[in-house]
Amino acid sequence: MLKTPLYEYEKSLKQRAIIFFNMCAMSLLYLAGIVGYDIYKPGAMPEDLVFWSKIIFSIAAIITLIIGIKARKSDKIYRAIVTTDRLIIEYPDVEQWSFDLPLKDIKRFEKRQALGGGGPGIIHDGILMKDGTYHEISVNYGVSIGKMLKAVQRIHPDIEQRKTINKSAPGIKDYDD
Repeated sequence: MLKTPLYEYEKSLKQRAIIFFNMCAMSLLYLAGIVGYDIYKPGAMPEDLVFWSKIIFSIAAIITLIIGIKARKSDKIYRAIVTTDRLIIEYPDVEQWSFDLPLKDIKRFEKRQALGGGGPGIIHDGILMKDGTYHEISVNYGVSIGKMLKAVQRIHPDIEQRKTINKSAPGIKDYDD
């Protein structure tokens, strides 16, 4: 049984479906704008641009509508909970982003970025543990890392967010401790 949470965040995929419906609506709006402008001022835009815009925005509208409908029917829920002794994240269907950590074992919150041959990678938020393991926190569901950190700091004020991005370059430099 969980103790009274200091921080609790819950968002269902059903609630996130609105994002996909908005993306569908925007694709249709762009499509209408291009078609309308082409009707109002024929030949003002290159034919290829009009043709490919119609194709791309139509496909985008269909795909985002399908994803939105599937998300609307889903019962999957994301949860992030901080109690007086644990930080728990339940990410639906992704084991690597779901974890249950004792607060006493957290070293710090930090952002990480891998540098590779293609340049800098995506910046990831996460938690570095005292044993050196790192747990990535996905923010796909809109969770606030700052509010989560403040809740953890109420119990362990020594746990902080690293000020700089921790970077690695495979074969050259590993992440700092």
